[in-house]
Amino acid sequence: MADERGSFGLGAAWSDLDDDSDQDLYVANDTQPNLLYWNQGDGTFKEAGLLAGAAVDANGKARGGMGIAVGDYDNDGRFDLSVTNFSDEAGEDCACSQSGGSLTASKNRGKSARI
Repeated sequence: MADERGSFGLGAAWSDLDDDSDQDLYVANDTQPNLLYWNQGDGTFKEAGLLAGAAVDANGKARGGMGIAVGDYDNDGRFDLSVTNFSDEAGEDCACSQSGGSLTASKNRGKSARI
């Protein structure tokens, strides 16, 4: 995979984020939209961060992504993401919970999309 935009990925995590048993890749970027690569199961990936509501904040602004944690924070048996941002953006940290192949940002977006 290549990122032609030249993003500054400071955190990355592999996890099955769409319940299809394939490992997907989430990359937290500094000053660029975060990237979510859905594994298509055939050796290819589809970048869908914007469509999944996991790339920018509610105002469409990229944040200073610093780190990612993956775990089942809402206790539903599915992996979820927690993204931390630069210290001046602490109130914009985001947790994305998974439900049936979609991600819902619980902190600052509140929308979901099935990709």
